[in-house]
Amino acid sequence: SPLVGEETYDMRHRPVSTNASRYFRLARTVARHLEVAHHALVPVQLGKASGDAGDALLAIVDSSSELSVFDLDGRPLLENFELGHAQGVTIDRLLVSKSQDSPLVLTTDSTS
Repeated sequence: SPLVGEETYDMRHRPVSTNASRYFRLARTVARHLEVAHHALVPVQLGKASGDAGDALLAIVDSSSELSVFDLDGRPLLENFELGHAQGVTIDRLLVSKSQDSPLVLTTDSTS
């Protein structure tokens, strides 16, 4: 596809995935233990004290409708957070704000 370049980069311009010979190659696995239903990158302003974690976080909603947040090195920052949706309701969207100053995560279900 002409829209997908040779490599995909994170916010610090480090390769996350590569597309040599027209196929993606695995660069790293995050949240291997979760059955991911929705995921999104959340832009954040981490500053110099955070090390090389990048300027984004990975928000994941799993099949049991719980939120987990990881840095781009795969370290969990929040795991299995109950989102407060009604029992048995499936989350159909995960939305994130584009603001680095006040990152927000919003989920909706079939009743909202």
